[in-house]
Amino acid sequence: MAKHNNIAVVVGIIRDDNGKMFVAQRPPQVHCPGLWEFPGGKIEAGETPLQALIREYEEEVGINVISAHRLIQFPYEYPEQCLLLDFWIIDAYDGEPIGKLGQALRWVTLTELQQLPIPDATHVALQALQKL
Repeated sequence: MAKHNNIAVVVGIIRDDNGKMFVAQRPPQVHCPGLWEFPGGKIEAGETPLQALIREYEEEVGINVISAHRLIQFPYEYPEQCLLLDFWIIDAYDGEPIGKLGQALRWVTLTELQQLPIPDATHVALQALQKL
């Protein structure tokens, strides 16, 4: 299978007052089906990463992102595709998350997240989170 060159993807991390993080389960028809992830998606042409983050969170989980800051950005190569991942911490938002795409949702601790099946690239972001 031919690889695509650096698909730009933005990912958002929400933490609650108890330190739990919001994750969603990837649907069956996408790359890495069934794995748990921080929501996000492809950055469209003409969008900034923050604009894409705002759009993706509204589309996927019905949250209005008010403010966010970058945690880490890095390339990651899967056997079938190359991604340029841009992880952001969501500082403020309106609304309560719902699975607008029918996906399962959870709030988990860092330890719980490390025990769930997650995309390989997420481990890099978790290392950055542990340094906060």
